[in-house]
Amino acid sequence: MYVCLVGTSAKGKTRVIDYATDVVRAIKDIYLAPTSVTRASLIDVLAESRRKLPWKGPGGEMVEYNTLYVALDELSTFMPEYNADLVSALTKFYDNNWYKEAKRIGHVRHDIDKPNMSMLTASTPTNLMQTFNQRVWTQGLTGRIMMVYSGEDKKHNPLDATVEEIPPELEHDIQVIFSYYGQMGWTPEYNKAQKVWFENGGGPEHPLLENYNARRPSHLYKLSMISSVDRGDDYTLRIEDFERAKEWLKEAEVEMTRVFESGYTTQDRQIMDEVVAFLKREGPQPWKKLEWKASFMCESYKLDKVLEFMVRMQMIRDSGGNQRVASGSS
Repeated sequence: MYVCLVGTSAKGKTRVIDYATDVVRAIKDIYLAPTSVTRASLIDVLAESRRKLPWKGPGGEMVEYNTLYVALDELSTFMPEYNADLVSALTKFYDNNWYKEAKRIGHVRHDIDKPNMSMLTASTPTNLMQTFNQRVWTQGLTGRIMMVYSGEDKKHNPLDATVEEIPPELEHDIQVIFSYYGQMGWTPEYNKAQKVWFENGGGPEHPLLENYNARRPSHLYKLSMISSVDRGDDYTLRIEDFERAKEWLKEAEVEMTRVFESGYTTQDRQIMDEVVAFLKREGPQPWKKLEWKASFMCESYKLDKVLEFMVRMQMIRDSGGNQRVASGSS
């Protein structure tokens, strides 16, 4: 799974990822990706991250696959700007399909039969929209990413924070889950419930999330598998796994469209924010002085329209009359 925590700065995204990574690092033989990679180096690391399991294959051979866990507190450190090569690799590895690469330079040869990659990262809405423009959201990778958004503004005193030790039972459970291998099955009840749910539609309504909505079944199945192994079941998806996964999915989706509301900022909006900040800092100002100040930030042909819009939206107040005064709206 590819999961991205999205929120403005200083909301605690890094603390969450650091804690989760500390738990994962307790697993013996876990492979962690480097912070900064190119497509070539990512594939090199994945090719080296080979794991063998004691289960026997059809021919009596050991089961072998390549697995990599990507944990980054900031997506921009992994992908400072949109990188089509890196994106195409992430898209390929998400589906765990056979991958082969041959490069003439350096005689590089990689043949990865069962690639497996999971990613937990974070981003501010603005950085995410800058990295993935509108055109990118119609392509494959963004539909494979589950965005978990929070606009909660919760104050905390870091000096009051206590060090939370990782519970030993959690470390034990993670280690046990890491040892699981095998094909998942499902009950008729699970099949019927998920089929009815998807036939009824749903999903977050936003034009840039059409690709995500098309892949909702994949997200549901993966979350259901997590629920199943968490229960220690016999590799079977049951109705309780459907209900649990559905609630996880709905909880993430209810805020998902706010990523776009928070992330896209027009030049006019930046001008408005500057004007409001100016009035809050300097207090009420003659209208002429406000126009003069705004003229440094806005083209003259749209200056009046921007200020009129701000008055209409009650972002600022206009006293009117011959001696017009502008002030911030309370």
